[in-house]
Amino acid sequence: MTDRPIIFSGPMVRALLDGRKTQTRRVLSSVRTFGLPDSSACTLRGDDLARALLEAHDFRNVGGSAWAWKAKAFDHQAPAQFTTWYAHLRIAPGDRLWVKETARLVSVGPATTRGIVYAADGENAEVRFTTQPEDAKGLYRIKTTPSIHMPRWASRITLLVEDVRVERLHAITERDAMAEGADPILVPPDGGSAPHVEGFRALWSSINGPDAWAANPWVVVVGFKVVRANIDAPEARAA
Repeated sequence: MTDRPIIFSGPMVRALLDGRKTQTRRVLSSVRTFGLPDSSACTLRGDDLARALLEAHDFRNVGGSAWAWKAKAFDHQAPAQFTTWYAHLRIAPGDRLWVKETARLVSVGPATTRGIVYAADGENAEVRFTTQPEDAKGLYRIKTTPSIHMPRWASRITLLVEDVRVERLHAITERDAMAEGADPILVPPDGGSAPHVEGFRALWSSINGPDAWAANPWVVVVGFKVVRANIDAPEARAA
């Protein structure tokens, strides 16, 4: 079991809190290959990873974070048409993810009194203190913190990873798109798609760019249970 941070936008944080989001898809951007008798372990990214995914198929979990799949063979492997790759993904069932989101960090009086205002909660958000300030008239110091810089202690959502799989982005089903927390977008009856898939397509493009959907990348699909507590809180440890 490994603890890892994961970033979510404001709308997706609200979907997590509302119980509408139990899946997330992240582009497969790097893998760590196995060390074998004839080759050393290495991390594949960019063009190297693209080569390892050429005509890829038959992804299967071989235990924990370890995966195997078949891809187009190298010229020196002829007459074989495909070669088998073995590598580790960064995430596996049993891992715990602590959610990073945009917030304002507040300190009052002594440095040990800390509070957080979460941007996803909107204009009516209240300061949530980790310890109760003894002097409410103390000096408030406020610092806006982008999601990428949220400290572990400030996270309020923990995700318990239950399922991991690898697939093409376009393989998403209507049921999966609903589990992603995507809002439905109605399309004409002959549009050939489903409303939540269309909603997810729009969401993916808004986050990753206008050409991101058409690229149809390989993605890691993570299914999880949401715990509305800090990762170090008793509720998260007991879940």
